[in-house]
Amino acid sequence: MSPNIFYKESKIAKNGSTVPVLANGKSFFSEYNPERDIQFYAAAPSVKDSGFILVGGLGDGNHIHALLSANPAAYIMVLEYNKETLDYLFESGICDREIKNNPRVSFSTAEDLCTSLKNTYIPVIHGTFLFHPIKAWLLAYEELACQAYGGGLSIKDVIQSTIKDIAADYATQARFGKLMHTNILKNLKLLSHAGTHCEQKDCAGKLVSESEIRNLAANNTEKEAAVIGAGPSLDETMPLLKQNRDRFYVIATDTAYRTLYRNGIIADMAVTLDGQNASLSHFLGIVSPETVLAADICANAAAARYLYEQGCRMFFFTTGHPLGTLVNRWYSTQQETEKAQDKGAVLSETSRTLLPVYTAGCGTVLSAAADIAVKAGFKKVRFFGADFAYKSGKPYTRGTYLDDTFFKAAYRINPQENSFCSLCYRTELTPSENGYTTPLLASYKDNLLSYIKLQNTSFDFIKSDSTILDQFQNNHVNNDTNLHDLKVSEYQDKECAHFAFEKFLSFFITALKNQDSAMLYSILPFATWLKEKKKNADIKDIFTKAAELSALIRS
Repeated sequence: MSPNIFYKESKIAKNGSTVPVLANGKSFFSEYNPERDIQFYAAAPSVKDSGFILVGGLGDGNHIHALLSANPAAYIMVLEYNKETLDYLFESGICDREIKNNPRVSFSTAEDLCTSLKNTYIPVIHGTFLFHPIKAWLLAYEELACQAYGGGLSIKDVIQSTIKDIAADYATQARFGKLMHTNILKNLKLLSHAGTHCEQKDCAGKLVSESEIRNLAANNTEKEAAVIGAGPSLDETMPLLKQNRDRFYVIATDTAYRTLYRNGIIADMAVTLDGQNASLSHFLGIVSPETVLAADICANAAAARYLYEQGCRMFFFTTGHPLGTLVNRWYSTQQETEKAQDKGAVLSETSRTLLPVYTAGCGTVLSAAADIAVKAGFKKVRFFGADFAYKSGKPYTRGTYLDDTFFKAAYRINPQENSFCSLCYRTELTPSENGYTTPLLASYKDNLLSYIKLQNTSFDFIKSDSTILDQFQNNHVNNDTNLHDLKVSEYQDKECAHFAFEKFLSFFITALKNQDSAMLYSILPFATWLKEKKKNADIKDIFTKAAELSALIRS
């Protein structure tokens, strides 16, 4: 038997039942009366109160059957040491194969646990989470993990960290679920309008196709990408950016957009994700039709509308909101239907997708901007103002909308500095190499660094240090490697998305009114918001309110 398998045999208990034996020689349940252990295990008070139960150890599966009977509404995920162990338990007949086919049961290994939990456990649907391991299995696992890895995070630590991430996402949805839902529908309406009027010469704005985005590097072979954050260090590196403006295709985060404008730099692209009304403040009063607005489909709809009316070209994408996923699936189906009706039509990959998918990490706009730069084909990406810290006592660079907001709110005994200090000290601060950071900013940084490690792109964080400036100025390399074979066009009108918004909205509202269970995933953020506002809201309430809210966009 392979040493990687967590079990080694089965043995007969004193009462005649079969008991799996773990690799360390310990029995999975009592060697005297395993049925009694299973009964006590399934009768734990927390079992009936939990909607999602993570079970540590599969064994012979009898305890899983007991849990399913004890709580018929619960969803169960079974955690095992590795896939080899899972295969062994089913193939050897130790565990009943019936469990494998149960729709209320899924399986995960220790290696994939974090991803499996994030993809499976949905608080608004499942409710309370419970980690319910078999004691002998947990002790054996911790013992083996300690021997293999010399300690480190225990399985409980991994679970706690993952649940913390899920809770943070839940909190975001509970606060902004309704806002994201309305922003998406309003932005889809704008996208439809822009696509319909795309061919008119006097239209206020145009849609930018995904093909054009992916050809940016090919169209700018003498340039590198500069991704601009709004960190305090931008004050120090701004002269470098201004001196070398022609070297860069400038991709500004929304908060940095106004700062660049005030320093005489018009960004080639501005990226925005946030759906709150404050996002509009980044753009008000600025007219720069040469800037492309790259907006998450759930970004603030008023900001997108304002820039569209100012003549900016629009590029909508999604960072994974489930309603955006539904839109893409519906649009693809419509495209395939039209193709079937027009036998001569050929669909490109980009034309099948209305909203390209980009990575935003933990929801930070800097990560989204970096992903756009990478997928645009730039082989060198320079970060300016990417501090993830409060530096020199400042939370942001000079010239953001906060300067104006706090100045207007200031008076003799409450100057601007008070507002900025309140912003800095609203959460716990910890020292960092750049000043002071917060757990949230640190998570943003870790996420971006993890993303960078996976890319075949050169990244550099620009600082004010002279040696770094010299190195940058003396090692500029053109970005035309492997890009000459790409098809380049200045603007591809034929790939502008002609999205039938009214048709989609009718489909969506009808499905919601019919309480189509297939629609539930697409409205999960809204459902989370509603459940937080109305604790006793049931599925019927969720579908009804979602349909009513969606119908308001039509009017």
